Order: sequence, then structure tokens, then C-alpha cells
Amino acid sequence: MGKKFLCFAMAAVLVAGASFVLPLTSAGAAPGDPSAAETQRAAVFLQSVTMTKKDAENAYAFTYTFNKNVSEQAGDIARKDLFTVGGKALSEVSGATVRYTAAKNAIEATVPVSAGLVEDDGSTRATLLGGLITETDLVTTVRYIYDFYGQGAGNRIYRSDDPSDYEEVTVTSIAAPTTSSGNTAIYIYFSDSITPKKYHDLQMSRTVLNSFYGPNAGNTTADMRYTAEELELLFNYQVFDPAWERSLSHTILFGCEDYNGLKAYPANRAGIDMTPKDVVGGIDLYDVRQYQNHVAEEGVPYLDKSGARKELQGSTYWLSVQVHIDENWIEFIMKGDAHGDSDLGTVLDAAGNPVSDMHSFNENLRPDFRQTMALSIREGFFTPNGKLVKETVTYLFDKDKKSWSLAAETSSQKREDETLGNQEGYTDEELALLAKQK
Repeated sequence: MGKKFLCFAMAAVLVAGASFVLPLTSAGAAPGDPSAAETQRAAVFLQSVTMTKKDAENAYAFTYTFNKNVSEQAGDIARKDLFTVGGKALSEVSGATVRYTAAKNAIEATVPVSAGLVEDDGSTRATLLGGLITETDLVTTVRYIYDFYGQGAGNRIYRSDDPSDYEEVTVTSIAAPTTSSGNTAIYIYFSDSITPKKYHDLQMSRTVLNSFYGPNAGNTTADMRYTAEELELLFNYQVFDPAWERSLSHTILFGCEDYNGLKAYPANRAGIDMTPKDVVGGIDLYDVRQYQNHVAEEGVPYLDKSGARKELQGSTYWLSVQVHIDENWIEFIMKGDAHGDSDLGTVLDAAGNPVSDMHSFNENLRPDFRQTMALSIREGFFTPNGKLVKETVTYLFDKDKKSWSLAAETSSQKREDETLGNQEGYTDEELALLAKQK
């Protein structure tokens, strides 16, 4: 079954590289026909697709519902090649039909059960390609894809799993780590712009991000306000939100010697798998989601130093790692300004039992620069403006040179990073001497 699918037209607002607008031609002409005079035609958008089994006809029917009327009366549609089911164009399926229906805003495609394009459990994939010119002189401007897991409404898929559908962007360098307010910041630079605007804290869930930085959250800083529509697009395209396995929460990996053997905090998210995502140069690599769950969140029970039972009231969960994106860079921050441990006596698990081997809320994730670190951007990392990292790249931090270079596992040719951070290649000892001279 074909797995190629594309994004929808609204993506031009944010996920710019993921919209696919086709040239518009005169009514009835095939898209791309050089003999047809080009004319501006209004777009029509697909709103839903449902699948039902017609036992009397021994066929499956797919009903495509649009946001505008696509016909004046029922009738056959010639362009069956623009409709695919199970990866096969209906123009190639014997007995398949595509018709305008009595409902003027809908099209029905039928596929014989004998064609074998729908699995026995009702699972399949249906696609409508861009370039369908309707009887009402409208045009579909993008490809649509719906997954079905049985009869009823299909599940719309927004992000293509075909890398050729997207412009490639590559990691060019990683700056030397810097320290600010007790936190460690690492800048990752790309070959081109990766976002249409500045975003803060894209490691958060959609719900938390909307409430934390939304228009009604009381934060009026221009680069920290996102509309519900913007967040919905980023969520649909799996750019962010830990719910998506292809989001940046799972495609940005970090590791250092201190965190070889990470474990989840024993709270209500303690079930997170802490198996390293990769091991490079002896360093365990974990994704952003795993680091977040290594840190206590609001509501975690504990005993204070006097033995009194309390709960952690100020959440550190979402701020333990921060991912900010702007222009052609990502700022990856490991939080280090922890204060909660001063009152901690004993950590408790979700059932209230002491956890003997944990004596910290683990708020301080800032790595020591005197150790080897590793940072990886994985294949499939998708940017807010619709570009795609198509090859995994992993860098190792040389604790002596205080600089990053490509790990041997990801490149046959080792390149030294030429981007200088605030440390500019100095060791900690040299910086201390320089500070005394100022």
C-alpha cells in the first residue's frame, strides 16, 4: 500500500515548504497542458473523507466532502487518475467509479472489494491529488491523504513521509557551549532559515504551550505569542509536541558522561522508557522527552528534611530543557538554576513509597564542560517552515579543545567546527585567567 502523502494548503501560513500549489488551467484542461490558457481559479479544500462498505454492490465507497460546491448535478468524473486507494490510481482499477453526488459539495468513489485495495479489517489509505478541476470551475491545489482503520471517517495525515517532497536543510555547525544564569546553552546552526518567526519552548505540549505563551496568557512579548491556528499547524505537521514520535522532542538527542544511565523521575510519568536512543563515542544519547521526564514535575510527593510530607508545587518539568528556534538556528538549553533540593529529605514514588536511590529533584541538568558530550539531529527533523533534515548528523564535544566535531559514526571525514561561541576555544582555566586580567 502506497505511503506517499502531502500537506495541505494552509501550510503556506507556517509550514511554507510543505504546501504544494499547482498551476491553474482553463476549465476541463489537464493540469500542465501547454495548449490551455492559464487562468486564476479559486481553490476548493477537502474537509473530510468517509468510507462505507456497500454489501449489495460488493464495493467500498469513499465520500469526499468539500468546503464549497463542486458540481451542479450528479455525474461521472473523468479524472479517476487523481484518486488513489491503497496506493493504486482508480483509473487502473477495473470497475472503480468516481462521480459527483446529489450533494453538490461531495464526490463519491467506489472500489470493488475484489480489487483487494482495502484490508479485511477496513484499513487502507486514500489520496486525492492536486489539480482536480471541478464542474464549478474550482481546483484542488494540494494532495490530500486519509488513513482508514475501519469504516467511517478517515484520519487526515498532514506530513509526508516521502523526503523528496521537502526541501533539505542540513546542520552546518554547533557552537561551543556557553553558560548563562547557571544554564548551559548550545547553538545549532543550519544551512538555511528554518522558521518564519521566533519560537520559544517548542519542547512543550500543545496544551501547555498554548496556556503558557498564548494570546490570553498575559505575556505580550511579540516573539512569545502564538495563535491557536499556528500551534495547530505545528502540531498537525508533528513539528513539536512530545505526543508525536517524529517531533523535535524525539529528533534532538543529547548526551554527556553525567547522564550515562538516565532514569525517569518516579512520578506520574515514571513509565517513560529511558533506554538510550543511541550510543556515540561511549556517550548515551537521550531525546528531549527523556530528559524532561528525568526531572520532577508539579505534584511530586516528597519528605522534607524534618520528615514532613509535601508536594513539589513549582513545576520544573517543562523548563528542564528548552528549545528555542529562530532564523537559521536552534538554541538548546539545559537548565541549571535549581533550588528545590534545599528542602528535600526523601523522594517518594507515585504510591508514596521512599525511593532510596534518588535524593534530588534532578532540576540541574547543566553538564560540566570538563566532560565529553554528544548532540545529534536525527533524520526526519522537520522545521517550522517545512524543511527536512534528511540525514542524521551527530557531533562530539572535545572536552580539551572545547569544540565540536562530527562523530565518526556519522561521517567518513571528520570536520572541526569553525563556529566560535563565547568561550572561543579557551579552556575553563584559560578563561579564569583572562577574567582576572580584565
